[in-house]
Amino acid sequence: MLSRLKTALRALLRRSQAEHDLDEELRYHIERQTEQNIRLGMSPEEARRAARKAFGGVEQAKERSRDARGVRWLEDLWQDLRYGARMLVKAPNITLTAVITLALGIGANTAIFSVVNAVLLRPLPFKEPAALFTVWERNPQVGVEQNAVAPGAFLDWREQNHVFEHLAVFETRGFALTGEPEAERVTGASVSTNLFRTLGVSPLLGRDFVMEEETTGHNRVAILGHSLWQGRFHADPSVIGREITLNGNPFTVIGVMPPKLRFPGFTGIELGRLARVNQPADLWVPMLLDGPVRSIYNQHNWQVIGRLKTGVTPAQATSELDAIQRLIEA
Repeated sequence: MLSRLKTALRALLRRSQAEHDLDEELRYHIERQTEQNIRLGMSPEEARRAARKAFGGVEQAKERSRDARGVRWLEDLWQDLRYGARMLVKAPNITLTAVITLALGIGANTAIFSVVNAVLLRPLPFKEPAALFTVWERNPQVGVEQNAVAPGAFLDWREQNHVFEHLAVFETRGFALTGEPEAERVTGASVSTNLFRTLGVSPLLGRDFVMEEETTGHNRVAILGHSLWQGRFHADPSVIGREITLNGNPFTVIGVMPPKLRFPGFTGIELGRLARVNQPADLWVPMLLDGPVRSIYNQHNWQVIGRLKTGVTPAQATSELDAIQRLIEA
């Protein structure tokens, strides 16, 4: 760790030289790729455009290189500290107000939505994981690039978008599971009823949630994780249809998930640019998505995952979510 920090500091202090070297290296690779494209029969203009596209854009390639060198976070931290210090000296009252406001939540009137990196760093037990993306709220005006999603924003996305095959939400929570043999604390999640269809997984026993179970009066059902089913219920297949008590309320068990499913609860998986290391859920219940929740835009605590339709790019998805946001603001 100390060695990596020293390397990052040296790279930061030699930033001008490093940026020059990076420009030269990228220019070299793009020129070589352009020459190869010309040999394949492209016109010079097409060849250069294809070469730049192959590298994902010059600026994006630079950002990836900076991230690989491990200096990006130091540069961002240094810029944030300088800006914060200037603002604090110049207008301490305004700075304090802005910090408190940001901590309380970002209003929908300034939120902009963005689809970010796929959940792809290692093979996942999901159907076609390359099509799975996390979706965040972001507010560039105040420097927030990844924020949890407000309920109203998620429901607008899900109902109005045409780029996602499925768009699902989940929120980790704890449950008190009471009854025989004894009470215990269980990690679980409230989820939209299409979460498992979004991931492309099916219950080992029983059935999946249905849309109706997102509404009041129909949501008292639960799906068990495989480890909870084996441990507490001794892998008894007759648990399907049994009533259990969660947080003092009766729930009917409708399914059991396969053993490899650990969601949420990634270890070392990147969701966007933020690593999530959560305790795996042992059970799932439907999230209520009717009533007052539809009008909440200033509470940001939901995590959203989507499956892009075939042929849709992240850029197209971002553009559509931006359009939906403009309608919300109007």
